[in-house]
Amino acid sequence: MFQKYKSYQFARPEKSRALVLAIYFLLLQALGSVVLGFWSSAESNVDATAVNVAGRQRMLSQRLAKCLLELDRLHQDKGGSKLLQEELNLTYDLFDQTLVNFSNNTVVDRGENTLTLEIAKSEKARMLINRAYGLWSPIQVALRPILDRPESYSVAELDHATAIVMRDSLPLLTVMNDLTNVIEDAAHKKTEMFNFVQGLASLLMLVNFAFVLYFFKRQLNQLTESKSVLRRIMENVATAIIVIDDAGNIESGNRAAEYMFGYEAGKLAGMNMKELFSEPAYPIVGRRRSGERFSLDISLADIPEMKRPLSIMSLQDISAQKTQEEKLSHLAYHDALTGLPNRLLFIDRLEQTLARAHRHNELFAVLYIDLDGFKPVNDLMGHATGDLLLQSVASRLSDCLREG
Repeated sequence: MFQKYKSYQFARPEKSRALVLAIYFLLLQALGSVVLGFWSSAESNVDATAVNVAGRQRMLSQRLAKCLLELDRLHQDKGGSKLLQEELNLTYDLFDQTLVNFSNNTVVDRGENTLTLEIAKSEKARMLINRAYGLWSPIQVALRPILDRPESYSVAELDHATAIVMRDSLPLLTVMNDLTNVIEDAAHKKTEMFNFVQGLASLLMLVNFAFVLYFFKRQLNQLTESKSVLRRIMENVATAIIVIDDAGNIESGNRAAEYMFGYEAGKLAGMNMKELFSEPAYPIVGRRRSGERFSLDISLADIPEMKRPLSIMSLQDISAQKTQEEKLSHLAYHDALTGLPNRLLFIDRLEQTLARAHRHNELFAVLYIDLDGFKPVNDLMGHATGDLLLQSVASRLSDCLREG
């Protein structure tokens, strides 16, 4: 293949040299696109973990207050106090370790892997983390006697710790909520940046490929084997490429395109693009031979100076990216245990309902449901059983209501 380029350089050295450089650049772009995809996926995983952990901190700050109030009420009940003491210790350790991780610009995922959290290095995030430490320090001091001497702390020490936690719990909750929002906003901006870079890379790849085709078109009049040369270049490009006419009939497709849609070599030629796509929609949905559907990013450009109208289509499977974005969005607005909308989504929907009711002069109701006897389940049977109960109740509620 390189010998063919070399022999042609004697006739048109400038054009052949530009063509070889364009091909190398195209291959580098394809490699860069793959690397960018992996990088985007890894960053999205870190951001999703950070959003989930920051949201958990808010829950833990509330749980501290709940444990102390229950200890104050049940300190005479040795069995109940022991369970609450264990819960208090676990909640304290988890909140403290997570705050230390945020301070060190790290976050730990479910696999206990320590991930670097670049978002935590921002000025706003550092300010919120320092503020959280300022609120957490008095709570640590107040809780030490209860944590260090679970069998011998005094009622006065318990009352003092409860007062400190009740005083600082809401400000701490607010700070962690603000930190969650900062991480969330930074994650969305990062996702938008990756989408922009990937779109720009696809556009540059398409322009570069059109540049390659332009030179090949000029060489087709002089080289008898130009068609095989063009085919080899297409096959060496990792991006799926399809050439179509103005009616959408496929002239050719490279191996990457055949692999993407699940067809054997040469089977795409002669098909129509309607056979590869689902009904017109955005984002564009491709259809493999097996019937599986997947999200697509498509760039299209005309091939100039051809005897009949032809276009070149560059396709990229973005299913993994869409799934990661949906996962990130779901983690931010849904409870991890029950899968139900969390406080952020509830407040958003409530504000929308308030605005709609005000606009149309209507009334609406908010139904508050409490679980009687839930606390004894947690105390006597453990939090794992309590979690199962919450999941069961959430499932039953979901079965009783419309999806909307």
